[in-house]
Amino acid sequence: MVIFDANFLLFLLQDNLPAPNNPETGKVVTECEARINHLAESLQKNKEKIIIPTPVLAEALVRADGAAPAYISKINKSSALKIEPFDTRAAVEVSLLTAEALKSGDKKSGSTATWAKVKFDRQIIGIALANRITTIYANDQDLKKLAEKKGITVIGVHELEVPEKPPATLFDWENDNNENTEEETGD
Repeated sequence: MVIFDANFLLFLLQDNLPAPNNPETGKVVTECEARINHLAESLQKNKEKIIIPTPVLAEALVRADGAAPAYISKINKSSALKIEPFDTRAAVEVSLLTAEALKSGDKKSGSTATWAKVKFDRQIIGIALANRITTIYANDQDLKKLAEKKGITVIGVHELEVPEKPPATLFDWENDNNENTEEETGD
């Protein structure tokens, strides 16, 4: 299992999103949608679940511009995506992260983000830790800094492979795959 942050999720759900900058070069990342769809297709072929933490879902829905019900429907119908709640196990993980930070004398663990953002990022990390997830796909450098302290790898869109040919979207790929399955079984 892996986690997608809101930016990665939105590239699956929306067209024509503005591309983020590469944090290493400052240049705009090209072919974001193709990179993310290629990643999602590869993950699905390997039967790897893409976890959408509920705090990430909330952030994506804020930017849905009225399409929230359609987004939730697409996510729920996808065999590749799974919404994961901020539950008791994640709350315990966040409490441990926060207690560790307070004990060190830096409640934000070196992050330059606002305290509210640090708490939000910790919820995502708490869900990752509670579910033994070791990879988060995100462009957020503050989230990366906090996650890597707990041994979680964070991969940005600029680090993803550019596919040789444009992949279908995750949802188109799943629909094609489901149609082939129905044809093969005679249903």
